[in-house]
Amino acid sequence: MQKKTVFANRPALFVAKTQWIQLMRISVCCSTFLMLAMQLLLANHSKAQRIEDVQIRFGIDNQSLKSALQQLQERSGFNIFYLSPKADGYDHISLPEGQRSVAATLELLLQHTSLQYHQVEHSIVLSERVKGVREDENDVSSEVQQRVVEGTVISASDGKPLEGATVKLKQGGVGVMTGKDGIFHLTTPIYKGVLVVTFVGYQTQEVDFNPDTQIPMTIKLAGEGNELEEAVVNAGYYETTKRLSTGNISKVDAVTIGKQPVTNVLSALIGRMSGVQINQNSGLAGGDYSIQIRGRNSLRTEGNDPLYLLNGVPFPSTSFNQLTGGVIPQSNPLNVLSPTDILSIEVLKDADATAIYGSRGANGVVLITTKKGRMGEASISMQAQTGITHLAKKMELLNTAQYLEMRQEAFANDKAAPTLANAPDLLLWDTTRYTDWQKVLLGGTGHHSTLNASLSGAANEIQYLLSGTYGSETTVFPGNYTFKRGAVNSSLNYTSKNRKMTLQSSLMYGASSNTLPTENLVSLALQLPPDAPEPYIGGQLNWAKGTWTNPFKYMEQSSVTNSNNMNASLTVQYRLLSNLSIKALVSFNKIMFKETQLNPVSALDPAGADALISSSLFADNTETGYNLEPQIEYKNKLVGGAVQVLLGTTFQENNRQGRTLAASGFSSDALMEQLGNAEELRGNSSFTQYRYNALFGRINYNSSDRYLLNITFRRDGSSRFGPGKQWGNFGAAGAAWIFSDEKFLKKQSTWLSMGKLRLSYGLTGSDQIGDYAYLDTYQSSGVYLIPGLAPSRLANEQFGWEVNKKLEIALETGFLNNRIQMDMSYFRNRSSNQLIGYQLPDLTGFPSVQANYPATIQNTGYEFELTARVMSNGHFSWKANANFTLPYNRLLAFPDIEKSSYSNLVVGKPRPQTFAYVFSAVDPETGTFQFQDLNGDGAISATDDRILLSRPPAYFGGVGNSFTMGHFDTDIFLQFARQDDFDYRSSFSMPGMQQNQPVEVLERWKQTGDGTPVAKFSQASATLYNRWASSDINFNGHKSYVRLRNVALSYHVPAGRLQRLKMKDVRVNLEAQNLYTFTKYKGLDPESLTLPPLRTFVIGLNITL
Repeated sequence: MQKKTVFANRPALFVAKTQWIQLMRISVCCSTFLMLAMQLLLANHSKAQRIEDVQIRFGIDNQSLKSALQQLQERSGFNIFYLSPKADGYDHISLPEGQRSVAATLELLLQHTSLQYHQVEHSIVLSERVKGVREDENDVSSEVQQRVVEGTVISASDGKPLEGATVKLKQGGVGVMTGKDGIFHLTTPIYKGVLVVTFVGYQTQEVDFNPDTQIPMTIKLAGEGNELEEAVVNAGYYETTKRLSTGNISKVDAVTIGKQPVTNVLSALIGRMSGVQINQNSGLAGGDYSIQIRGRNSLRTEGNDPLYLLNGVPFPSTSFNQLTGGVIPQSNPLNVLSPTDILSIEVLKDADATAIYGSRGANGVVLITTKKGRMGEASISMQAQTGITHLAKKMELLNTAQYLEMRQEAFANDKAAPTLANAPDLLLWDTTRYTDWQKVLLGGTGHHSTLNASLSGAANEIQYLLSGTYGSETTVFPGNYTFKRGAVNSSLNYTSKNRKMTLQSSLMYGASSNTLPTENLVSLALQLPPDAPEPYIGGQLNWAKGTWTNPFKYMEQSSVTNSNNMNASLTVQYRLLSNLSIKALVSFNKIMFKETQLNPVSALDPAGADALISSSLFADNTETGYNLEPQIEYKNKLVGGAVQVLLGTTFQENNRQGRTLAASGFSSDALMEQLGNAEELRGNSSFTQYRYNALFGRINYNSSDRYLLNITFRRDGSSRFGPGKQWGNFGAAGAAWIFSDEKFLKKQSTWLSMGKLRLSYGLTGSDQIGDYAYLDTYQSSGVYLIPGLAPSRLANEQFGWEVNKKLEIALETGFLNNRIQMDMSYFRNRSSNQLIGYQLPDLTGFPSVQANYPATIQNTGYEFELTARVMSNGHFSWKANANFTLPYNRLLAFPDIEKSSYSNLVVGKPRPQTFAYVFSAVDPETGTFQFQDLNGDGAISATDDRILLSRPPAYFGGVGNSFTMGHFDTDIFLQFARQDDFDYRSSFSMPGMQQNQPVEVLERWKQTGDGTPVAKFSQASATLYNRWASSDINFNGHKSYVRLRNVALSYHVPAGRLQRLKMKDVRVNLEAQNLYTFTKYKGLDPESLTLPPLRTFVIGLNITL
């Protein structure tokens, strides 16, 4: 057994089991208990206190009665309602400050008025005192019996219910929100009053109600261009609106995610955010995704991952796979999350938005928020989807006759004779046989299904949600291979009656199981000769005397990957004063990842050296994370504006441990999971610990909702650096000017609804270098079965944080009452002090040592976002959106680059870079490839005859359109990218070898004098072919594309039918993903060299009871 061991003394700050880490672990246990206890106990609503028994300290000086009552409501926690309009007519009221009961305070406030008060549970109702009526007859209890006002809020333009609209009494008190069907239920102690109804993008409406009002009522809201005013965006530690935001935050909501049949939430973001480039590396469920937010900031591939936060809890971003190979060598941890549980995803991009996260947010921040319970009566929602998937495109390859012609011509050109050893496809196999291996291996139909059910509602001060999801998806490969996933999401929010304390708990558990082949069937499907043998003979694998790789051997093998994730968080917030509150977040996250690969004797070629040796691979990887964040927030008025101050600290610990075990030599294939039956065992284990401390703060100043200033700072401490280098200071400042609110512009401009200038600059760091990189490390080794230790890494305690300086200038505009909104941003990110390996001489025994280089990478670019309400009337509406990113990346500086392992890079040029030969022509005399001799020395060499090519995308983006006609909704989304890269030919071998080829090779040189772009068929010119495949002629823009990524059609059952069915909402939807790709690329897909994103068709049913 091999075990990695670390021999070094870690700094005391990160070694001892300090008090805070013990407190954090205890808090996690307590939070889990509290979340369970809350669900069982908090539903028992305690009786309201008597206002005669509640003591408060209260006083006012020369204020109106209405202002005094508002302060009394905040101080006492009782909701105060007005039955009489005279409550607004009393001014100049004073009351010396003192300790009194709420009842005594009311007596003093109302003693010189014609008003009286009456308590109804936790509310106080003010009414007109009737003169000449006895004291016992002056009771208003008959007027204040609890009454439920209910109704439906719908859009006036299309009649669709509006979910999330706010309905509250104008007379005061707490409001409610409409449910998924637009229905609300408001309990009020008054028999008549005014409802105030608001919703994002619609005009606020006031509606009278009285005993004669027909219940339930229907409230229609007219559209208005005020999305900027009320659209709330999550900035992590605080919330703001799009209008008042000083940072750059992009958002995708649950509606957009829900219209896409995806298994990973990152797939739902592709093409929908400017500055955010996401690539789907495999079309298989459970595959990996790569994400870059405003380019690559680090020279290291692993140093460019963003920070993921799930409900405020840090979530892993790196793959947990330990077993290499297979069709999915890396998987994404986010695969354990169910997209149906996601409420919204926000991506923080600029310094103003990310600096408060310090080093963790250097490459951007992805905030994932799950669904919570909503106000209103309990509702049950059910969703069911089923569909199919298949390969969207096949390559045009040689048929058997063409293939045999290629092979025979290659032998003739090489003046060689085919033999059983070098040409079994010509002499041994059935040359009349033809197999379309793309159809056999990739031409199957996968099946997709998802079931989800949720219970949501509110009881008194508690909002709750409980949902469960199950999904299953098969592959296009032959055989029974399935990705299955189940998830449970629960949420419980509690708000005290006096509105001072809130508790928010979230508990998620997800599990997935993925059975995948251990072979990359895509390359086999493209390269197997069309006359390859029959896979099976007599029910047994046919190896054709060891002359080919039978692709069906994977059906004898077994590969299973199981993952489990539990995520729990508890947030407690208490308002000490009207402008001062404290808050604490306690969270826990655990991911368990297990892999098993079995390679039995039945899957081995009998002619092979290890034909009778079966083998098994086992691996498990577990990461446990703890997080504790206490915060305090202060709000007040300052110099004609409002100021908010936030202070907090972070304590985080992540422990990851993994094991791998290889076993071989089993006596029977049936015993391959019984390690005691193995002849040989080899193992490896590892353990890493990461600890992180931080102090952070934010100061926000808002003057007249017109001049905005936001300052953030963070001091980070990381265990990944040595003594004296562990702490770093980071911060940012963002400012915005809403110039459209200036008086001189308001009077002159009727078409400009919104105009805002933003500017931000800040400094963030990065510690994404792996754990223990500054220490000497050793691993176990042995020679002739004698155990020992060998050094595995040299120590360097002097390296420190990478530094990323971010600048952004932006203009946000809205036109024609915000019917058209356009945002334009320019950004510049400079990442320096790069953490890379310093190249060492061979005599040291180590290739490099971790160190800081004064290299600087610069990412600049322009981002454009456009949304428009093109048309809207009573029967039809059309909304459009588009985003466009024009990025540019280059290596700005790299002193002494020749001394590093990056000496192949060129300063001043974009990254990634590659060198390519300059293709001249196919020699018409010999039929071989010719290249330009750039230095004129008469020889073509790898060191001096290549030109520099750059592969960053030139631009990318997406265009979406949404149409509503009656009860039908249609959504269409296009994704596009312009990019240069090597064409598909670089993934094929030289034409003439024992592998199939694209039909384009038929345009080859045949005889002297031919002028063709393809060289002659041969097996002896591999060097020339490899140069040609990586030459400038094959480096082009053919990988550019426009993809019809998503089409969704929905039908909403009319309200009249719903009433007869006794249902709140029924929706039928048809969805399609990756319908068609417009591209010059002749390979399977311009984005992926493995299995590309599959074409998916889904039909679904959504029911709300």
